[in-house]
Amino acid sequence: MISSISDLLNLLVHAPPPVSPYLAESAPPIPGDLPEGLASVYAVGVRLGWFGAGLTPYGTQDKLLHPSRLKRVEGMIEFAWENQGNWSCRFPARDNDPQVFSNASDSWTGLRQGFRATGISLNHFLITFCLQELVCSCPQLLVLPEDIGQERLKALGFKPLWLSGRDVDDEPTHDFYGWEDGRAFLFRHCHEGLFVGSAVVSGVVARLHQAGVGTVAMRTS
Repeated sequence: MISSISDLLNLLVHAPPPVSPYLAESAPPIPGDLPEGLASVYAVGVRLGWFGAGLTPYGTQDKLLHPSRLKRVEGMIEFAWENQGNWSCRFPARDNDPQVFSNASDSWTGLRQGFRATGISLNHFLITFCLQELVCSCPQLLVLPEDIGQERLKALGFKPLWLSGRDVDDEPTHDFYGWEDGRAFLFRHCHEGLFVGSAVVSGVVARLHQAGVGTVAMRTS
């Protein structure tokens, strides 16, 4: 199970590379005023070549901003954007693990309330966010057309990594599981379904099909 940013980074370093690995140019400087968790994520990103050509790490769904594009606004640092620009996230530039603020509810309610506290810490957000992007950027991405309970997932060889994760919703929405060989991951979003990402699909797909679980390929490369 993942319980800290350190656990997350250890997983990312050994996980499958994203579907379109970035060509690293000179490493961008990491601002010295960032909380430890975010600075550590950026440091590993530089090591893995996430920031070539000014791109963001993974960026398949939502985007963690390039270090040079962090925005400082009214005592906060803006660090993440939704993939279509509908919302963004900020945190107060003073604490080591500050609370995350987001304007996501504006796009859901139609009311212009601006940035509101999400009730989760930056480190919690980063773990949920990075795991989501890890799965969605895997070279092989599958969707499962049916839900699978936790006991059945365990029988199939999936072990919990991070459960009841939150990003900008008011409730937990993200559950993540790792497959037995450490090269495949399952992501359950409570509103959008089940996704499996892996470096090669053959082993995990064979196991799912043997258990009568159908899969639909979203990406194979």
